This record gives sequence, C-alpha cells and structure tokens, in this order.
Amino acid sequence: MLLIPLLPKTDCGPEPPIYSDEYLKRALNWGFDPNQRTHDGWIYNERETILAPAYFRNDIVECIHDSTQCGRDATLQWIQKYVSGSHINRTIQKVIEKCLFCTQNNPKTSPPHLTQEFRPGVKEQQRTGKLILL
Repeated sequence: MLLIPLLPKTDCGPEPPIYSDEYLKRALNWGFDPNQRTHDGWIYNERETILAPAYFRNDIVECIHDSTQCGRDATLQWIQKYVSGSHINRTIQKVIEKCLFCTQNNPKTSPPHLTQEFRPGVKEQQRTGKLILL
C-alpha cells in the first residue's frame, strides 16, 4: 500500500479508522469489500485504493494538497488513484478555495467573488512566517 505512509496523523478520529454501517453499505456499491483491510484497518479495493471515512476525508485532501499545491484537476487525478470516498470532488474544491497560495496565484481556483494579486513568497511566508522573495 503506497499511500498508507503518506496519510496524515491527526487527532480527528480513532485508529484504526471507523466506518459507519451506512458507509460500509455504500462502500459495497463502490467496489470495496469491508473485510479487505490493511494492517492499520483501512478498507481498500483490488486497485489498492483506500476508502476514506467521512470524518477523515478533509484531512487527507488537505495533507495531499498542502504537499503538492496542485490545482483542482491535478489533485483530483492524483487522489483518485489512491483514495476513494463520498464527496471527494467537493472536498477538493473546498480545500483549494481555502488555500491562500492557490487563490493568490491561480485565479481559476478562487471563488468568483475574490480577486487576488500575485505575491511572491506567500507559500514560504505561510509555512515559516518569513517572507522570502522568489
């Protein structure tokens, strides 16, 4: 399982992940076998795509987006190879719209009512608190 080491470690839920009965029923329709799990308890399918529990979906998308800073389409393509779950597309769009770096540097990802100017070094400033001109 390539993605398991990349999953964020957070305090958002129990480990191993817990899937509700309703979510497990939906998972069967998506091609997942609830009994097919990694040693950490993640449900996965024959393509080795893990099933993200609803409570953990946002953390996974944020972690992946923060590490790649890809746009919506590229993030979706990458995530769909490794993660599945309900409302992944909507979650990706929300994460990218909240990303200061993306909204300032790519007007296509910002909500229509926002207009941002390009400011070099914003990503570095967010991470370290220091503005570094690129």
